[in-house]
Amino acid sequence: MALGQDQAVALLSVHSEFAQAILHGTKTVELRRRPPKREVSHVVLYETAPTSAIVGWARVQSVETRSPTSIWTTWGVSAGVTRDRFRRYFSGTSEATAIVLGVTRRLEVPMPLALLGLHAAPQNFIYLNGQADAVPGLAEDAMRCTGSW
Repeated sequence: MALGQDQAVALLSVHSEFAQAILHGTKTVELRRRPPKREVSHVVLYETAPTSAIVGWARVQSVETRSPTSIWTTWGVSAGVTRDRFRRYFSGTSEATAIVLGVTRRLEVPMPLALLGLHAAPQNFIYLNGQADAVPGLAEDAMRCTGSW
């Protein structure tokens, strides 16, 4: 199945500690300095070094962009970071984005970016579009959620 035009899947670069916390369910919000430009149904998790591979994916429940103080008040406990680390990350910006995650799936075997035709990890995130079909279980989950893919 090919990705529908109303569906967007983003590949996120995530530090190892955060990728693992997301997949264990102890971190349910991913923080970003900039929001995605498109509506995102799922995120694919690229775990940075030393793994340097795709390790799983998550459904996106919502994306909220507000002031850092407002995001911390609402989502700080779910973000998996200390208040000090949060402040350092959002220093110098007036907006913070919380990507609220739902169901997650860990891949049985980490997947190299090359299997998606990519040669380098994104700084922040990129949209996968048709490449998302290669991520195990993702197309099937999107079908369950939306009835189309």
